[in-house]
Amino acid sequence: MPEVSDSIIALLFRAWRARATGLYTVHTPDGDGKVYLQRGRVVQVEGVDGLLEKVGVSGAQDRGALVAGLGAAAASGVDIDLALAAAAEALGRWLARSLETPEVEAGFTEGVPAPPGSFPLPTPIGTLLLQGMREVRSSRAIAQALRPLRYHRVHIVDASISGELDPVALRTLKRCRGGPTVEDVIATSAAGGSARRAAAWRALDLLLQLGVVGLEAPEGAEAFEEPEAPEPEAAPPAPAGSGPSGPGGARPGPEDAAQAAELLDTAARLKELGPLDALGIPDDEPVAAITRDRVDSAFRSLAQAYHPDRFARRSAEVQEAAAEVFAVLNDHARSVSDPDALEIERQKHAARQRGEVWVSEVDQEKARVLFRKAEQLERSRSWVIARDVLAEAMQVDPMAIEPKILDVFLSAVVKERAPMEAIAALAELQPANDRQRGEIAYRLGRLLRLANDEKKARAAFRKCLEYNANHLPAQRELRLLERRHAAAGAKK
Repeated sequence: MPEVSDSIIALLFRAWRARATGLYTVHTPDGDGKVYLQRGRVVQVEGVDGLLEKVGVSGAQDRGALVAGLGAAAASGVDIDLALAAAAEALGRWLARSLETPEVEAGFTEGVPAPPGSFPLPTPIGTLLLQGMREVRSSRAIAQALRPLRYHRVHIVDASISGELDPVALRTLKRCRGGPTVEDVIATSAAGGSARRAAAWRALDLLLQLGVVGLEAPEGAEAFEEPEAPEPEAAPPAPAGSGPSGPGGARPGPEDAAQAAELLDTAARLKELGPLDALGIPDDEPVAAITRDRVDSAFRSLAQAYHPDRFARRSAEVQEAAAEVFAVLNDHARSVSDPDALEIERQKHAARQRGEVWVSEVDQEKARVLFRKAEQLERSRSWVIARDVLAEAMQVDPMAIEPKILDVFLSAVVKERAPMEAIAALAELQPANDRQRGEIAYRLGRLLRLANDEKKARAAFRKCLEYNANHLPAQRELRLLERRHAAAGAKK
């Protein structure tokens, strides 16, 4: 029977494929890292340092927790998409590094709910594992580790894998059919050049770590061992004046360096884009048309220009650069393979078409908390501090109207602008429901009182109660003004 990996990432990979809900825990000598899953998606991370260092959030700010880090990033004005991508990359690297840490164990407890306020990472677990492995584990180190097992036979354990792996890993998996040796799998890939050979080592390592394939020692013999020799990452340049050395080993010239640089620039640019933008889906595409099939079609149309097979006769430098572009496009396509992740991208697309800013549920909740804090500060007459809190709330959620209403009102209270100027500013706001219309009418009434126009103030408070009969502050203000008005009439 083949020996199948029980690595820490194999356990997480299986939980993701099963769309499980629960708590995945990695026990390390330095402490426990926790990853909460909800239907196979990461919704909270705890105990992982540096989750958002890439976007300037320190460990003291995030305390090793995803949601705290996202809140700190949002408060600093960091784009939520960049923060989520940085967190996914950091988690992938942390998991990949944990593979090489001695005395590390992992467990998964099904059914454990995520803490309140958790928010899903849009990057699927399969994608962040692939990215982390690619960054942390070099083909040279993998080759040195697997070289003693070159005569072990590779057996497929799970043949149902398809969309969860990148094209290189899938191609390597197909070469594992029939139980070839490790040496056979790598030798077949090496026909495409040193870049293909390096990619095959990484792909085989990934398949082994995920438990997709297993190794079986040759019968009646110990694992073959030989002195370790360094595994070349890419073919060295041919001597000047020599001709091409065959597929994947062409002598690089100035045009190769230029093309490789251009391809790497393309990869870097695509990494900064969202999935739909990177895959070439136009901004005016109807949201209803953005289905999984549409995304797959866009990926195939764009990625074929960068498929490794198209560069088989170019230098290793160009091959590797093209493979990087292809990998980035593939990562984008996989990042929306989950229906929930695709729905988030559809919402962002729709918001752009409306000329709005898409705001995540995490940011919406954070803005609501900040707004409630500002209301408390207003009641305690800490108006300047309240405006600072409101500024933060409006930065976190630019689409929320309640912080804008209160901020306009307080700008008149602190005499930054005249009451009538504030009234004009409130009139420019566009409320979406009666509750918001009622709040605008209430603040108009307060401003009219500041302007000593109690008649119009009473009318504004009545209008507020037409929109929201349970608005207690408006009820109090109206009672006070009506008593005052009645008393003034009695004196006459």
